[in-house]
Amino acid sequence: PGGNLRDIVRERLVAVMKEVRTASGMKVVVLDKPTVKVIGAACRLFDIMEEGVLLVEDLDTDRQPIPTMEAIYIVAPVESSVKRIIADFEKPKYLAAHVYFTWRLSNELIYTIKRASGLVERLRTCRELNFDFLALEAQGFSLGMDEAFFTLYSPNSDRRAAACSQMAEKLLTLCVTLGERPFVRYKKARA
Repeated sequence: PGGNLRDIVRERLVAVMKEVRTASGMKVVVLDKPTVKVIGAACRLFDIMEEGVLLVEDLDTDRQPIPTMEAIYIVAPVESSVKRIIADFEKPKYLAAHVYFTWRLSNELIYTIKRASGLVERLRTCRELNFDFLALEAQGFSLGMDEAFFTLYSPNSDRRAAACSQMAEKLLTLCVTLGERPFVRYKKARA
């Protein structure tokens, strides 16, 4: 437990690249916008490219098919990203898919993936990485929630409960990444 947070995240990302073995030894990495921020905070593009990655592409752009290569998708578990991955395999752009989600995948999205026969046929890996935070320094991180302070303390905010839930999920991914089991203490509200 503990250690340099950026190194931990970098090592886990490199381990993902090494874990995916292809016949040619080369692979394509496809990232969505939130994941670009997460990975960019923890490591350099060189760290990923050094592990047999030929190309790093943006999930949200139109990409040329490379039907002879396997793709590693590292994406946020949101409906728009899942739909883009499914669309990539309706008329397959890649030989196979290794899908890594940055945090917990909802049951609804699991069922969406399960019903996508084109993707399921070529799906080799589907895992959660628990990286829903930005590892900015060795012992510093950000939850990437720029509006959180206003949302939590504004008397007119109707999103307070949702923001607290989102923060808790993000902190959970940090604790899992660090291998920590925190003790949470709080003062009971008066009735």
